Amino acid sequence: PISDNGAENDAFDVLGCRDVKVTRGFSYCHDDAFCIKSRKWNFGAPVENVLFEDCISWNCKRGNSFELGYELGYDVRNVTFRNICSVHSAGNDNVYRRGALSLHNGASGTVSDVLYENVWLEDPKEYGIHIGIIENEYNIGNGVQWSPGHIEGVTLKNIHIGHDAPEGNFIHGYDSNHRVSRVTIEGLWIGGRKILSAEDGRFDVKHADVIFQ
Repeated sequence: PISDNGAENDAFDVLGCRDVKVTRGFSYCHDDAFCIKSRKWNFGAPVENVLFEDCISWNCKRGNSFELGYELGYDVRNVTFRNICSVHSAGNDNVYRRGALSLHNGASGTVSDVLYENVWLEDPKEYGIHIGIIENEYNIGNGVQWSPGHIEGVTLKNIHIGHDAPEGNFIHGYDSNHRVSRVTIEGLWIGGRKILSAEDGRFDVKHADVIFQ
């Protein structure tokens, strides 16, 4: 279904699941394509051992191609996106944290041990990579009071971005006690150019520990 404004139809949402494998999937949608959440409305549970492999995304109007978040009120651990391609990740008339590759912890859970490996982001229209601990307006669970979570241990390995994304790239923790920690980028190319530093790749980094290799 498509809402009145032409969006809000996610494709694959893994919500509160363990031991999930999604392979050879193609998604053409107007919002998030391949996504993980751990709590939303009246349902929630930890997420563990999820693999998205050999998947292709095409966002038409808006949304994120390959995302964790925003609704992550329970812990999420051991998630892999491997051999994936975002043909087109859409922006809109407003800039709103949309990334071809994104991890948005908008609740109180801890996200740990996430791997993005062999990734092609061909046409990002807003951000290429957007990772953050973010206070947001989404429903993180009926009656649940928001508090910031954590992101620990993210590896980006062999990542190719077709061109310099209009908004660049973004990695932000919430504050000094809620950092994005242990981020390792092992091989990042933008427009065919090897990126070896945050400055070189137009990364906005705050309250985060990032190593380029």
